[in-house]
Amino acid sequence: MKVELKYAKGKIDFEINSQNYMRTLLLNETEHLLTGKEEVKRALENPIESKRLGEIVSKGERVAIITSDITRPMPSSIVLPIVVK
Repeated sequence: MKVELKYAKGKIDFEINSQNYMRTLLLNETEHLLTGKEEVKRALENPIESKRLGEIVSKGERVAIITSDITRPMPSSIVLPIVVK
C-alpha cells in the first residue's frame, strides 16, 4: 500500500504492508480566531482540563520551563515571555 504524508514543507511517499496499516490520523479542523501573543494569552487564561498556572504555582516556588529546540515549529520567542510574566 502506498502512503503519502506531509513532511516538513513537502511530502514523503513510502509503502507499508496493508496488514500493518490501521488508519491515518488527520488533524481536526479548527477555527483560528487569534494568533501569536493573543492566542498564547487566551490559552493561558483558559487551560483545557487544568487549573491556571497562577493557581498551580505559588509565589516563591521554583519551576522549570521546558521548550522545544530548533527542530520543532515552536515560537518560543513569543510564548516564553508571556509564560514567564
